[in-house]
This record gives sequence, structure tokens and C-alpha cells, in this order.
Amino acid sequence: MKTIIVFLFLTFTLFAQSSTGYLLNPKVKVGVAYSALSKYYFTYAHGESRTVYPGYSIGIALETAGLISYYNTELSLALETSYGQATTGEVDTYFGRPKFTATSLPILLWAKIKSCGKINPFVRIGIGTERTGLIEKYYSARAFDFNLSKWFFSWGLGAGIDLDFDSYNISLFSDMVIKESGIAEPLNYGASINYDGRNTFGFFGIQFGYKL
Repeated sequence: MKTIIVFLFLTFTLFAQSSTGYLLNPKVKVGVAYSALSKYYFTYAHGESRTVYPGYSIGIALETAGLISYYNTELSLALETSYGQATTGEVDTYFGRPKFTATSLPILLWAKIKSCGKINPFVRIGIGTERTGLIEKYYSARAFDFNLSKWFFSWGLGAGIDLDFDSYNISLFSDMVIKESGIAEPLNYGASINYDGRNTFGFFGIQFGYKL
């Protein structure tokens, strides 16, 4: 994981140069995160399942200005990290009141292609690493709580619209972060967790950037 992060930073630094009026565009983003896992089966609650609802997401990014321009389109790079969660919330079951939460922390280097103008549709693809977290909490039986996390190699796909102004921009975005494996771990009380981490974690919302 450390090797991937170092590679991302070196690549980003190498290409962070532009012939436009600004070099870098720091951004903050807020929105909603969701898991493609629509239902979760509680481990101690003997297979009782509940819907996994979208939760909040936050993130920061550092994006270059356009590095390559071609026929009214341009290519830029962005180094970005986000945090998001999806959860069942606290629910009633025959075995107590549990809550399941899945979290995602991707760190990706994105390549972005967009049109040039004031209103710019874009698509992008990313590569990097992602930490998946799984938390199951029993408010009436704490011995059965668990909190697992694991780093994965991952890649991302995204699209949206940039609204560009002289010194800042606003973006509407939708991203998917995909990994190629999951978490399978034994638990303290004899059960096990088998979570298919290949399920996409999605992020969508609004992003604000200031041109430097």
C-alpha cells in the first residue's frame, strides 16, 4: 500500500505543470456514499438481514490544470482521497438491536478528460488503494461487536460536470471505486464474516475548487 501511495505522489508531482494561468486546483467535496451491497446479513443475529442505506461522504483533492489540450478537450490529473459510509442504522432483531456500517477510504490518482469552456462535462479513470471497513455493533450484546478493516488495490470510474469561473470552480460528480477481493475473517465467538469487497462503493455530490 505504501508503494502505491509513493508512486501516486511521484507521478502527480512529475506531471503537475501547465501552460494555463494556474497550476493547481485544491478541492473539497461533500456528498453521499452508497454500497452496492443492498442488504446485510447480521452474523450473530443468525442471518437476519436489513437494507444498507447511503450515508455521508467527504473528501479532498489536488488537481492540476490542463496538461494536454486537443480539439477543445483537455487532460488533467488529480490526487484525491475520500471517506464515505453506508449503514443499516440501528435496527430491531430477535437477538437485540444491532447496527452494521461499511466504510470506504480510497486514495486514487485520477486522469480526467473534459471539454473546455464554462460548463464542461467530464469523464475520468483512477487507480490506487482503498481501505474497506466493516463494523457490526450490538447495543445489547457488546461481546459480539467487531470492527474489521483491510487495504485493497482498487480502481475508479467517474463522470460529472465542471462549472468553471475565473478563480474557482464547482463540480457535480459521481464516482465508483472498485476492488478485486473481499474480507473473509473468523470472529471471536465462532462465526465468520464473508464480505464481497468487489461490490462497488459509490460517491456522488458536489465539489468546490480554488485555482492557484
